[in-house]
Parts: sequence; C-alpha cells; structure tokens
Amino acid sequence: MKDIMNKGLKNFRDIGGVNSSEGYTVRKGMIYRSDALCNLSDENLETLQNKCHISLVVDLRTDVERGERPDVTTDRWEYVHLQLFHESVIGVTHESGLMGIMDNILDIAEIYERMLSDPSCILQLKRIVEEIINYEGAVVYHCTAGKDRTGIVTMLLYSLLGVSEEDIIKDYLLTNRAFSAYVDVVYATMLKMTGDEIKADKMRRSCIADEAYLKNALEYIYQNNGSIKDYCIQTLGIAEIGIKRFRDRMLREGNVEA
Repeated sequence: MKDIMNKGLKNFRDIGGVNSSEGYTVRKGMIYRSDALCNLSDENLETLQNKCHISLVVDLRTDVERGERPDVTTDRWEYVHLQLFHESVIGVTHESGLMGIMDNILDIAEIYERMLSDPSCILQLKRIVEEIINYEGAVVYHCTAGKDRTGIVTMLLYSLLGVSEEDIIKDYLLTNRAFSAYVDVVYATMLKMTGDEIKADKMRRSCIADEAYLKNALEYIYQNNGSIKDYCIQTLGIAEIGIKRFRDRMLREGNVEA
C-alpha cells in the first residue's frame, strides 16, 4: 500500500501474508494496523474504502489524543473508540507540558507490561481483541504512531493465529522504517531544547520500536500465563470458540516463501 504510506499515513500495513504454524498463512485484506487516520486525503480515503474495503475503524487512543488529532471519518465505515489506557496509567499528565512528561514517563518496556497487567487495560484489551476477532469485514486498528498500543494488539492477534515470535518481532520493527527520519528530528529538537543528552535520548528511545520492548512483554506473559493464547483466555477472558472462529476465518492452507 505504498500510495497510502507516502500520503497521509506513515505506518499503515496489512497484517496478512505471514506464515502461521502447521502450514497455514494469515489471510490478506482483512486486518490492517496503522498510525492515526487524522491526515487522510480524499485519495487515501478512496484507497481505504475501495481497495482495502475497510468497514470498521478501531481507535485505541486516549480522549486527549483524539481531541487534538481527530480521525477522518466517513459514513461508509463504523468507528469504534476503545481507549486502551488513560494517561495516568503510564505516568503521563499534560498539565506540566513536554518537560513534565519527559520527567515522569515510564520506560517503554514498563509501559508494555502495564498494558498487559493493569486491570483497566486488561478490560480494554479484552474489548479490543474481541471487537477485531469477531468482526467479519475488513478492519483497521490504530493508536497515534501505530507502534506501542497497536504493537501489543498485533502481538496478541498474531499469536492467536500461530505466527512465530520471530515474525511478530519482524513486523513490530517495520515501524522504524516508517519513522527513522522523524526520530532523528525528535532527538535533535529535544537536545536543543534541554541541552541534556540523557533526556534527548530518552525521548528518542520512546519513539523507536526496540526488540527488547516487545520481548519484555512476551516474557511477562510467558512467566505469568505460559503462552499468549492462555493469557487471552485466562486473563482477558476471550472465549475459545471465538478464537477458533477467528482462526478459521483468517488462516489459509499453504505457507508463503520467505
């Protein structure tokens, strides 16, 4: 979808076309992950509707984020807001501005763990995963950059479909291709504002997809539940029949060549 990637969306992609276990491939054209849909041109909208056939948008952002950068909407798709977390869950408050945020924000790996363990996040993750796996049309889910919240949801969906940890991490790291130039600008801007290399690097690291972040999330689940499927069933309360239907709909026989 290069026409979308280059015009309005930086981190949009189909999660399909990836090998699953036991000789299956994840079906294309059904589930997409993205950054925020706030800068869509008419051409972008046309592509999402008529080429991707998207009929459901799941927005994982906070109320504050949505207010600052509302998604482009259309009467041709359903829009569902399922806020994964409140700012307070990850230690962010907006009253003190950018510098206050940088002083208080948690390490990204810890944020991922909180998304998986905080009771309010668990409730929202259940709703998000169920919304996506039970929807039979084409769906796109997104946060702001399409990296952290979107990355965690993708990890859960891929695992339910039997995608390997290696391929889950490969997909996660594709975000860096989309935001490499932006990350350099963020570092330079923060360094100029503060003169503090540690704070500038902290900001830079918050903007990248680091394999260690996702591996920490995976390790948390392995230690507490044994597998991601068990996490989804035991902790989130996802029905096994729903998972089976999701797999039946999304998996096709045969693997794609590497």
